[in-house]
Amino acid sequence: MRTIEKITEEEMVGVFLKTEITPHALAVRFCVSLKRIVSGEQLLITRTSMMKSRTSVGLPFLASSGDIKETLKFFAGFPNDVRWERVLLKRDELKEIKYIAWDYWLDITDGSRLALDAAKRIVSGMMDEGEAKGFWAVADAVRQGITLPELILVSARKKDDLVVLEGHVRLTDYLLRPENLPPELPAIVGYSEGIRLWELY
Repeated sequence: MRTIEKITEEEMVGVFLKTEITPHALAVRFCVSLKRIVSGEQLLITRTSMMKSRTSVGLPFLASSGDIKETLKFFAGFPNDVRWERVLLKRDELKEIKYIAWDYWLDITDGSRLALDAAKRIVSGMMDEGEAKGFWAVADAVRQGITLPELILVSARKKDDLVVLEGHVRLTDYLLRPENLPPELPAIVGYSEGIRLWELY
């Protein structure tokens, strides 16, 4: 992994909102999210309107959007001193990235939280067919040349575990058909020693 540039929290939030796949989304929303990504649709509250709103820009804004109870739970304990960078990840490094410690992602990885284990489960046919269909739909879109938003990851420090903040579905789909990926993939990574206290890390 190599750093391209440092970015602001506002830039990270812009990417987060652009995806329109919320951190707590489950499999039933995968296909709908794909259609919105492919068509270029964004949240009704775009980054531009967010900047103009009275709401503070940054993570507090994210915690006030969508399903308030679930989103507040998601960000509970998240540190406020995260340093954000845009990076390039090697294809093989995707295999080492972990999901958040959320029930759904724990279940589909048998507790390992490794996205690679979820991808293996899907490929082997161990996942419910309807549920797996959503993952394959996004993987097929990538194979057809669709460019998806950057993964957003967090870590305590460089060389520590990388955990997905946003992009669980995309990460899984990349690992379903890694041969369709470039040698390096752009992503956003946030670093803070305080991330160890975030219960989902």
